[in-house]
Amino acid sequence: MRDERIDIVAIQETMRTEFTLSELEWLSTHLFAWHWLPSSGIAGHSGGILLGVKDVTFEALLASIQALDLQADSVDLSPDE
Repeated sequence: MRDERIDIVAIQETMRTEFTLSELEWLSTHLFAWHWLPSSGIAGHSGGILLGVKDVTFEALLASIQALDLQADSVDLSPDE
């Protein structure tokens, strides 16, 4: 991810209940807005979703964490080509 030009990243089955700021900053050299749904632990060692949106390209308008999913609405702020 550090070497690619990624605007949005979503990772399923993180098996994590939380992330530290340093862990999230390590993933990319760009400034991302991070949201996650923690692993519930109900189904053993599964679950968890991590969503990152690059602040330079997208503005996250709505991010809501629900019982089984993570939803984000965004608007493309890149200049028209």
